[in-house]
Amino acid sequence: SYHATRDSGKFGGVSIFVHTNFSSSSLILSQDIENNNCLLVNIDRYNVKVAGIYKQRESNLRNFLSRLDFILDNYKNCYIFGDFNLDLFLKNNDHGIKQYYDFVISSGFVFLNSLCPSNPTRIDPSRGTRTCIDHIISDSMFHASNLEFNVYLDDLFGDHKSTLLNVCTSERNC
Repeated sequence: SYHATRDSGKFGGVSIFVHTNFSSSSLILSQDIENNNCLLVNIDRYNVKVAGIYKQRESNLRNFLSRLDFILDNYKNCYIFGDFNLDLFLKNNDHGIKQYYDFVISSGFVFLNSLCPSNPTRIDPSRGTRTCIDHIISDSMFHASNLEFNVYLDDLFGDHKSTLLNVCTSERNC
C-alpha cells in the first residue's frame, strides 16, 4: 500500500492499494506544486503503472498540466486515477476543462469512466450537484494485450465514488 497526504488542509491525498500477489515499487511519491498530490506505482511483473492524483480545486491549471505532462510523456502502460476537481460534464462550457480534456486526449490517453451525466463520480445533495471530477485515464489498452482491465465506480464511502481497477491476467479468470 502507498499513501501520500497533503501538508496543509484537512482533506486530500491519494492512496494506492496493491494486492499482495503483485510485487510493486514506488516510482513517484511526492508532494506536488500547489499542494497537489501525485503517487505513481509500478506493478513489476506486468510493467503496468498506476498513478493516483489529487488536484486541489484552487491550483493553477497551467502548472498542473505541466506536471501531468511529465507523467504522460515519461510513463507508458499507465492507469491514472484521481480527484482532478475538473468537472468533465462542463467540458463544452468551460475553457480550462476543455483544455485539460484535449490535452489528455492529444497525449494518447483516453478517459475510461463514463462522461454521461447519469454517471457522476461525486454527488453533493446539499448543493444539488452531480459532477464528474474523479477521472480514470489510460493509454494501457494500446500496450497490454495479455491483460484484461475492468473499471468500477462504487459508493464505498464519502461523497466521491471509489474508483477500482480489476486486473485480470491471461493466467486466471476474472
